[in-house]
Amino acid sequence: MVLVLAVALITSWSIVHVVPFGHVGTYSKGGVLLSTFTEPGFHLKIPLITQFQPIKVINKVNQVKDIPFSTKDGAMINFETIKVVSRLHKEYLYDTLLNYDLLYDKLWIDEKIHHEINLFCGARTLQEIYVDNMSHRIRRKMRVALQGNSTPNAAGIVICWVRVVSPVFPDSLRRNEEKMLEERMKNPGFE
Repeated sequence: MVLVLAVALITSWSIVHVVPFGHVGTYSKGGVLLSTFTEPGFHLKIPLITQFQPIKVINKVNQVKDIPFSTKDGAMINFETIKVVSRLHKEYLYDTLLNYDLLYDKLWIDEKIHHEINLFCGARTLQEIYVDNMSHRIRRKMRVALQGNSTPNAAGIVICWVRVVSPVFPDSLRRNEEKMLEERMKNPGFE
């Protein structure tokens, strides 16, 4: 009797599921994505047959970490973190998931950031990136490039903003810059 009650409780528990605020519920049967979605709240599903996965449709932050790149003059530098805030429109959810899986943002944001940073910084010198402080141009370029790449392919992804933290320079470059600054202070005519 206890076993029957336990099985009934477990089965009934897996029938009910919750779609959290800011998400929609996606479902698959036998590994096939269903075209119906549910809004936030309590919902029912068939246990062991229907699989449920919540997908965030409000602003989502992707943090891309440790992005190495080389400048035009050969200096190897690293961005510690680039944050991208994006959102997925519900109207395009089914097509986006069908074509790019649940990890659509890894393909269209995380991997694209590496590529776009290398293109942008590879065409510029260390002077342009570090001294001229191009953070604002990098942010704008990343946002435009990410949106431009995703719109024709994954139309439901909207890039809201990009935050670029200043790059981290190797200690040898930093020491060299400090040494040159010291020399300039000692010899005002030194250039």
